Amino acid sequence: DINDNHVGVNINDMKSKAAAAAAYYDADGTKHDLNLKGGNTILAWVDYDGAAKVLNVTLSSSSSKPANPIISHPVDLSPILLDTMFVGFSSSTGLLASSHYLFGWSFKMNGAAQSLDLSTLPSLPRPKKKDLALPVAASVTAFVLLVVAAGAGAYVFYRVKNADVIEPWELQYGPHRFSYKELKKATKGFRDRELLGFGGFGKVYKGVLPATKAPVAVKRVSHESRQ
Repeated sequence: DINDNHVGVNINDMKSKAAAAAAYYDADGTKHDLNLKGGNTILAWVDYDGAAKVLNVTLSSSSSKPANPIISHPVDLSPILLDTMFVGFSSSTGLLASSHYLFGWSFKMNGAAQSLDLSTLPSLPRPKKKDLALPVAASVTAFVLLVVAAGAGAYVFYRVKNADVIEPWELQYGPHRFSYKELKKATKGFRDRELLGFGGFGKVYKGVLPATKAPVAVKRVSHESRQ
């Protein structure tokens, strides 16, 4: 293709036999460019002269057919044209999505086809406004999932960082750890009547574990200790 805004003649091949940038000629013979992607109605005439063996392609932005075609390609279509054939239309897109609308057409053999009046054709539909509800909902959902994932990651990191360190002797005899709440209950709230004495790092209390009723000595570390 010569560019992304052109007209071409293809005969049983993807490679154009002739091509020209989209344009038309006015009554004075001045050439005007046409934008095929501009969303405006465009008329096209495809004429084949079997005697002269010439295929002409003409474009216009109005109902009047210009005198000069944009493509005039000499070709013999007699090996291709059959006594019985179908005439139709097809379209395709390039890198961008697009819509193609065929509002009217006329066909005639051995003479000029009937002209089309643009004023009688339907209006070109305009694209509908995009519904932003779905993209917004998807964005909010993705943000919430991201926050939840970040929170879960932070929680796991905190638990791993603050996990108790298992000492070597605990691997052999099993862990013997008690919560502050259990020790407080065992010593009756660290009452003075349960005080056994003073150790190097704080006071030592006698107590009884609630679950096993086993007697224990609990040292309550004091921040005032200088050892």
